[in-house]
Amino acid sequence: MSIEGWQLFAVFVAAHALADFCLQPDWLYSRKKDLRFLSLHGLVHGLLVAACLGFEGRWTIAVAIVFVTHVGVDALKLRFGGQSARAFVFDQVAHLLVLFVLAHELVRLTTLRCVVPAAYVPALAGAAGFVFAVFAGRYLIGLAIRDFEAARPEKQPGLPQAGRIIGQLERGLVFLLVLCDEAGAIGFLVAAKSVFRFGDLKAADERKESEYVIIGTLMSFGFATLVAFATRALLARL
Repeated sequence: MSIEGWQLFAVFVAAHALADFCLQPDWLYSRKKDLRFLSLHGLVHGLLVAACLGFEGRWTIAVAIVFVTHVGVDALKLRFGGQSARAFVFDQVAHLLVLFVLAHELVRLTTLRCVVPAAYVPALAGAAGFVFAVFAGRYLIGLAIRDFEAARPEKQPGLPQAGRIIGQLERGLVFLLVLCDEAGAIGFLVAAKSVFRFGDLKAADERKESEYVIIGTLMSFGFATLVAFATRALLARL
């Protein structure tokens, strides 16, 4: 694909990350089984893609494609996949594949181009990767370890939302370290969390709780690392 196609794809990915993880409040997410709310969500995606094209030329075609495919993929996920990590991965991969093909074909067959100045595209791609690592990771890890939740021992409640905030911070740090070519420092981050999080668990001999935390931590670090390297690969083509 040409550099113009990669730039358009990168901006489309940023728009997708914004619509899926920043402009999808809980009240909308919980009502997506209703076609009206699902359509509203798809329309947000379509309009952001149109904004990337400056609402020029045949931008309505791009909006229609994004709207139909996004609503269709989400409906399939809700109908057959439900709330599972596998369904979440299928959903995101399918959306990104559609955006990749759309960017390629728009550049190849039309005069539509990204209206975002080329100098700003890498920053948008990096921001999109950060959103995926931090916020998409929150949903994915939560779904992936849900089956282990019932096996956890009863514990006294800690700080409100502390686990979620810790997870977001650690994935953000891992992402930035890989992007800055300092992946080796991730080992120190793992060690630091082990000292503060696992020390009391070992003393209390709470094996199930410690295993639960370790599984979640490794998934979180692994996902952030994967997204970071994928973002670096995209930046190398811009």
